[in-house]
Amino acid sequence: MTTGTRIRTATAAIVAGLGLALLGEAVTARADEVAFYVTHNRANPAGGGTYGTIDVDTGVTATLGAFTPPCCGGSEGYDGLGVVNGQLYTATYYSANTPDSALVHIANPGAPLSSSSLVSPDSGHGFYDFGSTRTALYTLDAQGNLLSVNALTGQASLVRATGLTLGNSGMSAGGDTLYVTDRSVLYSINTTSGLATEVGSTGDYRVLAMVVEGGRLYGTAKNRSDGHDYVAQIDPTSGALSYASENPRPSS
Repeated sequence: MTTGTRIRTATAAIVAGLGLALLGEAVTARADEVAFYVTHNRANPAGGGTYGTIDVDTGVTATLGAFTPPCCGGSEGYDGLGVVNGQLYTATYYSANTPDSALVHIANPGAPLSSSSLVSPDSGHGFYDFGSTRTALYTLDAQGNLLSVNALTGQASLVRATGLTLGNSGMSAGGDTLYVTDRSVLYSINTTSGLATEVGSTGDYRVLAMVVEGGRLYGTAKNRSDGHDYVAQIDPTSGALSYASENPRPSS
């Protein structure tokens, strides 16, 4: 962390989430743009979690409510959020050894409970992390393999092994480059070859979800030293957290 940067605490609920996604970033690119977030609840065997918005510049959050999968009994929550052609998607999480993660389309991000529909209950693979570039949905399985996900059918296709051994990891949404964190290291992923290239260390912070807004990479981060949670800007060339915004408790 560079000297003089603003570091302020965030809510644990956001950092526990495995997804951040921004709609319309290429058009609006406003400093006060809000991203959507989703958290998982693996302690609840019926699945579900919390869904809401977060202003990536100010860190202000608003909880829109609980979000339960529209399918698939036994799912434990969500693996993240991704955006393709302005449409928002999420993927259910079962367990690291269950090869049937489902793809869900959230047609109205502001009202996910009434607008979510199942694309496919069985992708053919178990998803561990889920995200997107500007043009395609991607996921990593528990073995660190990169897969592309067809937004129309929900089927996942193997790209190639990344060589990563995942733990406390996250994937980005939006942007021209796909980013993945593995513990406290940021990687860029070649979506054609699957090659993971180390960008740099995130220091004492473990980044669990990322989103690109206005050409800037933001993420939710937990400080391993003090246990506090943050919303931060991440340097995509070094992995360093150079800015963080205060994130008060979600409002109703």
